[in-house]
Amino acid sequence: MYTIGIAGHYQDKHVTSLVDAVRSLGHKVCVLDFNGFPRYNLLSWGKAMSYDHLLESSGIDLARLDILLIRNIYCGPKIRMNNLAAFQESSTMNYLALRSIQSLIAYLEKRIPVINTLYSAGYHSRKPSQYHLLNRHGISVPETLVANNRNQIKGFLKKHGHRVIVKPQASGAEVVMADDAFFESMGDVLKKRPFIFQQFVQGRSFRAYLLGAEILSVGEIIFNREYVDWRERSEEIRHFEMPTELALELKKAVRLLGLAYCAVDIEYDDATGKFYFLDFNPSGLFTGWSKGVNINMAQCIADYLVKVLEHGKDIWIRGGE
Repeated sequence: MYTIGIAGHYQDKHVTSLVDAVRSLGHKVCVLDFNGFPRYNLLSWGKAMSYDHLLESSGIDLARLDILLIRNIYCGPKIRMNNLAAFQESSTMNYLALRSIQSLIAYLEKRIPVINTLYSAGYHSRKPSQYHLLNRHGISVPETLVANNRNQIKGFLKKHGHRVIVKPQASGAEVVMADDAFFESMGDVLKKRPFIFQQFVQGRSFRAYLLGAEILSVGEIIFNREYVDWRERSEEIRHFEMPTELALELKKAVRLLGLAYCAVDIEYDDATGKFYFLDFNPSGLFTGWSKGVNINMAQCIADYLVKVLEHGKDIWIRGGE
């Protein structure tokens, strides 16, 4: 029997579905919920490693974990900005707590397989380096400029006929067009930090889920094209048979990034007649996708984790094969 760790909020529906899936295989599962750390949970890290949690009366012996899947490692309470002093104090505490958890996970990475490692998952918030790496290896990503130099931005917009989108360097914000409305609302911010400006590709939108660099599920997203970003606006997911060359390129990309579990957003551009990889999400949401395509993603992920342990801890072994 293996002991499988899942880092994430124990009430998160993605986490609970994974817990049920792992237990259905006859293995032990430990949820590492850092949401209450360090206020309500204790971490001991010396010759022994243990994490205290209310749901585990005797604590979690971290040295007994055989593999760890990271859903998220959020630490500490969320404080509203309207209480600035509390927000600043909380932000400092959360930052220090997060550094402690990151150090712990970095240590665990040297002992057991971690899906995904901190470095690989960090590409999601280091998009400039991600795009550079993929482009350097011939992976099809939209042409990208990271800048706050207005002259360079103007040249980039002109080159692409002003068909350019803009997004921050970290995930979370909605993708918008780099138009007059953007520059009017974000002009002051642009003076302080660069944004990502990217060739706008539009035609058909797809999402793929991969485990161990093998494609688990692919679908075409049908949504209201009045918006640039389909998130929260998808109307239907249609089955899509990915062309062989595109599938091979996708597998190469996730291996380059070290993302054993990954959700990838893909766009087919009507203007160029090409597919482009837009985003690689190391903790892509899957419960809604599971319903939309009628596949038990949680069970597939659980199968994969066990398969990794059965095949010499090789993360590029896909479960269920």
